[in-house]
Amino acid sequence: MGGLVAILFLGFFSSEPLITDSVLTLGLMLFTAFLHRPKWGIFLILFIRPAIDKFSDTFSISFRNININSSAIFGSLVVLLLSLFILKNIAQLKFVPLKKYWLIFLALITLSILFSIDIPASLYEIIRIMSIFLIFVSIFIVVKIEKDYNNLAYSIIYSAIIPFLFATYQLVTGTGLGGTEGIESRLFGTFSHPNPFASFVFIVLVVAIFFFTQEKLPRQKLFLGTMIVWGIFLLIQTYCRGAWLAFLIFLFILTAIKYPKALLGLIFTMLFIFSVSETIQNRVEDIYNPPADSSVRWRFAQWERMSGLFLKKPLTGYGIGTETVAFENEFGYNAGNPYTHNDFLRVALETGILGAIAYFFLIMVTLFKLVVNYRKEKNPWNKDFELFVLALFIAILSFSLTNNTLRETVTQWTMWSLVAVALALHAQKKLAK
Repeated sequence: MGGLVAILFLGFFSSEPLITDSVLTLGLMLFTAFLHRPKWGIFLILFIRPAIDKFSDTFSISFRNININSSAIFGSLVVLLLSLFILKNIAQLKFVPLKKYWLIFLALITLSILFSIDIPASLYEIIRIMSIFLIFVSIFIVVKIEKDYNNLAYSIIYSAIIPFLFATYQLVTGTGLGGTEGIESRLFGTFSHPNPFASFVFIVLVVAIFFFTQEKLPRQKLFLGTMIVWGIFLLIQTYCRGAWLAFLIFLFILTAIKYPKALLGLIFTMLFIFSVSETIQNRVEDIYNPPADSSVRWRFAQWERMSGLFLKKPLTGYGIGTETVAFENEFGYNAGNPYTHNDFLRVALETGILGAIAYFFLIMVTLFKLVVNYRKEKNPWNKDFELFVLALFIAILSFSLTNNTLRETVTQWTMWSLVAVALALHAQKKLAK
């Protein structure tokens, strides 16, 4: 594992073919182990993916004028390996909740390729979204059969160490992403942009906070406490207001239900942080009093443009994964940021009204199951975990209304992994009766 860390570190500061080959070769070697120990292979998938997010644009393989980036290679390998694992445990598939809604959504996005304006982009997106579903199913099966959820959770926490180290380096050296008014450097860690990094940090914080409240061993408690403080500090430095709001939503839900006496303390803490940071004040003020060139006004204008595009092809859409192509075809290549920044509108634009309805039902049924399971749960540990996941899911859902959350592979893999654990814990109890 030390070799992986060293190669990844070198890869960020070198574009030599040797580094590219080393990263790809090591990835293939690591995932060959999946065939021998599937459970640890699945955990390894969750560990590696955050560290290589930036490589999706840096490294690629060309074959007959077709460029395949490292994310596509990694995603295809994940789909293959997880499919083999699920086939091996096909009898467990009948116990997997939400599969009907997932399969309907997958069927509709696959059919959208018939109307796609960019078939390669649609194929890539179908594989990527399929990987999210397969991660969800595989984690559910692992937890249900082996009852191993601690290692899964800690693989998510440990996966943050490399991205956190790079983000800290960016903070110290001032080499984060510039270009945002009033902010010289926004941290992005090993990710391609501060927003997906902020989503990842938020999810890691949720997992770390949960285990901090449950952990008894002093050494583990110290490690988790360090990760929480480190993560909160880095989250602030991403200057991602959507992630800030998502974290606040999570904390308010958690404290209101689980720790109501701490709610007032949370409010005063947030007010204190707001009062001591002028940059945070300016970012928040842009929400309710946005200047003409603010990202808030831009989002409203973008939603209007993308809604107009959707209304031109409301039944079929433009094909899954084609929002940027549709935008550039309509408004020109130099028309600015081509992303929709709203997951529901984006799915409607790409797959038509039926795809949007399928995605809406998938999200709403998941939310409903998490609420019902939490209310029925009697085991204290399970109930607390289900509350954390429920609050996380609501917070990410709110973030997805102003962000490209569905496009963030790491966010989707980690979030649906935690949803799978929560549902598997409840399924274990149900089957035991």
